[in-house]
Amino acid sequence: MLRDRRVVAPLKLPDCQTPAARLEEQYARYLREERGLVRATEVNYRGFVRRFLTERFGRRPTDLTKLCPRHAPDFLLRHLRTMSPKRAQLMGTALRSFLRFSFLKAKTMVD
Repeated sequence: MLRDRRVVAPLKLPDCQTPAARLEEQYARYLREERGLVRATEVNYRGFVRRFLTERFGRRPTDLTKLCPRHAPDFLLRHLRTMSPKRAQLMGTALRSFLRFSFLKAKTMVD
C-alpha cells in the first residue's frame, strides 16, 4: 500500500540473472512449495545460503559438484563466534537443508 503510493521505496528483488541467484531462487521455491515453510524461515535460510555460496564461489560459477564435505563445517566454524547459539543452530539447519536440496535436485552427488 505504501509502495503503491510511493511513500516507501520500491522493494528491490535479488538479481536472478546470476547462476547463484537462480539457484537461490530454486531453493526458496523448494522451501515454500515442497517443504511448506513459512516466509520468515525462507528469508532466514536464504541469507545463510547466500553468504555460504558467496564465500565459497565468489564471482566464479556456482558449481556445487566442487563442494567437499569440509566446506559447510568450515563455514560454520568461521561464523559461530559472531552469533548467538540459537542463531548458529539456525545457520546449521539452513545449510543442512540447502545441501539436502542440492542432493535431491541432483546438483551435487554427495549427501
